[in-house]
Amino acid sequence: MGRYSSTDTESRKTDRCTIMARIFIAATSRDEIFIKRILGDKHDFVSARVMSDALARIKEGEFDLVMIGLHFDQSRMFDLLRELHQIRYDTPVICFCARETTLTRTAHNSINVATKALGAWMYLDHQKYNDTNNPEDELRRVIERCITGEVRKEIQSDRMDIHKQREKLLRLRQALADKEWTVELEDRVAELREKLAQVLLELSELQIASIAQQELVAESRRLDDRVSLPVQTAENSMVQEETRIGIQESEQLGQEQGVVPAEEAKAKEGRRHMLDEETKNQVREQDLLTNNC
Repeated sequence: MGRYSSTDTESRKTDRCTIMARIFIAATSRDEIFIKRILGDKHDFVSARVMSDALARIKEGEFDLVMIGLHFDQSRMFDLLRELHQIRYDTPVICFCARETTLTRTAHNSINVATKALGAWMYLDHQKYNDTNNPEDELRRVIERCITGEVRKEIQSDRMDIHKQREKLLRLRQALADKEWTVELEDRVAELREKLAQVLLELSELQIASIAQQELVAESRRLDDRVSLPVQTAENSMVQEETRIGIQESEQLGQEQGVVPAEEAKAKEGRRHMLDEETKNQVREQDLLTNNC
């Protein structure tokens, strides 16, 4: 995928059943503390206080989520959002207001519309969530639903990579089907089967991680967490793609299982023929010894 070093990628793979992300926060120190308190310490946070630092860090690094506070760099949230919009930045962006302000609900609604027009997935005003018993829990789930989308994209990409590996292994096995049986050929088939088993193990881990991410979203939906339409639309697209990949994997499994009977029959016949030849050779050797005597 090219977004992380090999070490980072392996670390992320082990945490796909939960959510561990690299999050960039462009906000005041007070607002950054608010976000970190909600999300906890399981994520990797990078932050900036002024526009120049924010742009430099975004260009230098890859993130799963970008969060921009309304009061960032003396209320330059919209300036940074426009910069990201101009370069067609495709990482999810959440704009947020984490403090009491004199802004009216109408003003917040206008900000919500404007941020989405510039590409933000959501505008979170923490006051809007204060009507629940655990507003910070809901905010955490909402933010993590945005992160989930990026994790699911990575899982889908890895599943497609495995699909290509399985196609290659199947082609190799099919090519061996036309060759005459030998011990070496049977060993080669066994080697290809072993490689397939390893690939399928990795696939099963990805499928489990995919289900875990789906369950996180389902739980949030069950609790009626308030997320924006862009987030819901992205999640629905994810479900469609995951369904397509699942069907593709099932069809591929059928093709792999389909070559097994011919491989087994060929190996059985080859070993029987080899045993017959060995028996014939032994008989010939015995006849020669008998005649010599």
